[in-house]
Amino acid sequence: MNFISARDREKDNELKISNYFAQAIKASGLFNVPCGYNPDYDFSVIRNDKTIYFEVKLDYKCKRTGNIYVETGSANRNCDAGLMTTKADWVIYGIPHLNLLYVCRPYELLSYAEENGRFIPCAGDGSYGYAVPLAITGSLGRLYPFQFN
Repeated sequence: MNFISARDREKDNELKISNYFAQAIKASGLFNVPCGYNPDYDFSVIRNDKTIYFEVKLDYKCKRTGNIYVETGSANRNCDAGLMTTKADWVIYGIPHLNLLYVCRPYELLSYAEENGRFIPCAGDGSYGYAVPLAITGSLGRLYPFQFN
């Protein structure tokens, strides 16, 4: 699979996830970020006249590692990134090989990762962060069944 088709598949899954959550929480409005990138969050919904912000991460390496990757910085840009900078109220990790979504508060996962995760100084994409075993994440959030493309 080439880069463009993999990126298109990722964007399709992010859109599908945003639609799923908008319906699941009975939101009255769904707003996806134009062009698919915003450093603060990926989508927002309106529920009970309140805007709720979500960050979506798709973790394809979890199948091989058994961990979710909690990005905290960019070595390429020499700055904080990922959960260190998100303004989202909730983070959703898509785990495609298990057809699961893991949903939690970003600050809770970040705190756990910093205290208990294994630091990864430079992932293949130039980011750095923590590996957190998927098996323990259920205590920090909720798992939802989800059918990926």
